[in-house]
Amino acid sequence: MRWNENLSCEKYNELTLADHINIVLLAHSFMRVKIKNIAKEYNQTVASVTELVETARKERILPASPFGYTDEGLIDYRGFPLKHQLVRLQIVGVDFSYSICDRAGSLYDCNVKNSRFVEIHFNGGAVANIFENCNFNHASLKNGGFGSPSMVSFLDCTFINTDLTNAGARGAKFTRCSFERANMKKAHFFSCIFEECNFDNTKFGNGSLAGCKFISGCPSDKQFGNTIMNNVKIEKMPF
Repeated sequence: MRWNENLSCEKYNELTLADHINIVLLAHSFMRVKIKNIAKEYNQTVASVTELVETARKERILPASPFGYTDEGLIDYRGFPLKHQLVRLQIVGVDFSYSICDRAGSLYDCNVKNSRFVEIHFNGGAVANIFENCNFNHASLKNGGFGSPSMVSFLDCTFINTDLTNAGARGAKFTRCSFERANMKKAHFFSCIFEECNFDNTKFGNGSLAGCKFISGCPSDKQFGNTIMNNVKIEKMPF
């Protein structure tokens, strides 16, 4: 509730600045003559626009939160209403816990590290690219999409007690991730790789793991139940 409409709109305007920068960058590359006019649209001088472009090339990051940091030292975006697509952002040390994905809310081509998504409601949303040391515990990711159209990778992430009912993934890789007590019923994961993952008490059924590979860590046959298992490979770690 603390993210009122005006406050969240203000942050989204800051986030979409990257798109404006892309426009200016294209103009700078292909239409140098018109760059002054584009710069005026955003009340920027050519010099400041060029500076922003250089900054954007190096690192795209979320704007500072008006609520500062959590007790754990993470940027406080708890409860943020994710209504739009966040594209090509570096998200490091951010707490999105209790946020709700609405409308076209999704993460695309983002690199996310050391961040929390505890109890986030991301139903139907899409995530893509790299997640490292992220916490999705108790989250609702029902009907969510992972991976396609670009490769997505999860490294040292936790999905403990996470609802992945009817979620879908293609070509995703999960390394040292925990799905303990997660609900993966009706989930359809195609050609994904699970390496050294924990599936203690994970629930499967009425879904598909066709073409997936499990390396050093695999659910039991009883857990799989009636899950479609075409071309599934189970391997041990080489020594």
